[in-house]
Amino acid sequence: MDLSQYKEHGNWIEILRVDNLVITGKGNLDGLGPAVWSKNSCAKKYKTTFGVRIKAYEDAASVLTVSKIHYENIKMEDSANPIFIDMKYCPNKLCTANDASKVTVKDVTFKNITGTSSTPEAVSLLCSAKIPCTGVTMDDINVEYSGTNNKTMAICTNAKGSTKGCLKELACF
Repeated sequence: MDLSQYKEHGNWIEILRVDNLVITGKGNLDGLGPAVWSKNSCAKKYKTTFGVRIKAYEDAASVLTVSKIHYENIKMEDSANPIFIDMKYCPNKLCTANDASKVTVKDVTFKNITGTSSTPEAVSLLCSAKIPCTGVTMDDINVEYSGTNNKTMAICTNAKGSTKGCLKELACF
């Protein structure tokens, strides 16, 4: 059944074809819902602060692994930070230890992500020097800065993986 048929369709989360999903810790969900997307065969992110994002507290106390994440067929429209891994997340600069995270990020795929970015940095992979991100796949990424100078770029720190069919400015590997 199409979830848009539900009267209060703005108050649910749909998760399809997922095995072994575990969600724990200090996370959040994008609560904007239908204000920024519509249901169709291609997800859209319209003027969001973050397009697709993985974040971990820089001083996370628990040993955690984020793995086998797959983002595919997403269109960005003037989104800030369209592709973002942030292993140095530290809200209000209150973290107690610099780069002491015990979080591992591995086997993350970004595939067929297109559109425009409101920030020059269309890709930011900010991984930990202590535990680098590994197995990151960038496949068919075509997100361009929509600003006047069109200086699309990627910032890639301590990330390891492969690139195929991406704008050359966004090729981290």
